Amino acid sequence: MAARSRADLAIIRRMKRFEDDHLDLLQNIEMVIVEAHRTNPAITDFDVTEALDALTRQYSAEVAARQPSVIPLDPRAQAVYQNVREICEWRLGRRLDKEMDPPDSLAEIVSALRRIIKSVGRWSGRGGKRGYLDFVKDYLP
Repeated sequence: MAARSRADLAIIRRMKRFEDDHLDLLQNIEMVIVEAHRTNPAITDFDVTEALDALTRQYSAEVAARQPSVIPLDPRAQAVYQNVREICEWRLGRRLDKEMDPPDSLAEIVSALRRIIKSVGRWSGRGGKRGYLDFVKDYLP
C-alpha cells in the first residue's frame, strides 16, 4: 500500500474534525434513515443514496440561490427523503413547532449529507445492498 500524501492526510483530518464537530447532526440524520428502514425493510442503500443525493442537490441549489431541479424518487427513496428532509429542516431552524438552537447552516447540512453518502458507498461495497443500513443500525437505538 502506498504511503498517503500530506494532502490526503489533511483531507482525512478535516473529515474527522467535521465528524467530531457535527456528530449530533450526523446521528440525527442517520437515526431517521434507520427509522425509515425499520418501517420499510425493503429500503436499500441505493434508496438511501438516491434520497440523500436529491437533498444534497436541493440544499446546494438553495446555497447558490437557484431553483433546484425536481428529482423523481421511487417510494422507498421518497420515504427516506421525507424523513431526512424533516430532520434537516429542524436542524436549519425552519420548524416552528420544534426550535433548534443554534440552527445549523445550509453548508453544514450539505457537508453532513455528503459525508453520509460516502459512508453508504463504503459500507455497501463491503456488505452488499444493505451493508450501510446493517452497519449503522447497530449503533443507533
